[in-house]
Amino acid sequence: MKIGDIVRVKDDVGDPHRGLTGLVFRIDEEYFGARQTIKDFNPKTGHVIGRPPHAKLGIGTYWDGIQSRILVLFAGQDWDYYKSGELEVLSES
Repeated sequence: MKIGDIVRVKDDVGDPHRGLTGLVFRIDEEYFGARQTIKDFNPKTGHVIGRPPHAKLGIGTYWDGIQSRILVLFAGQDWDYYKSGELEVLSES
């Protein structure tokens, strides 16, 4: 994805622009997410996460990965930011 591409907001995103097309105006690389995070691999209902005796903490990957923040201009002159995973490229410039 690059500036000038025509994109569409994916249907599974709960947003008023869902399904609409727009033009990419700005890309902020690696804006959302993390490469690693501390996780509790054995959470139990009713217990505080990360507290003994059940805690099995470790380093794991962030479930959504790292995503860029994309500024999109829609036909109705609405501007909005989206994560790169929420958009689908329709045509590349």
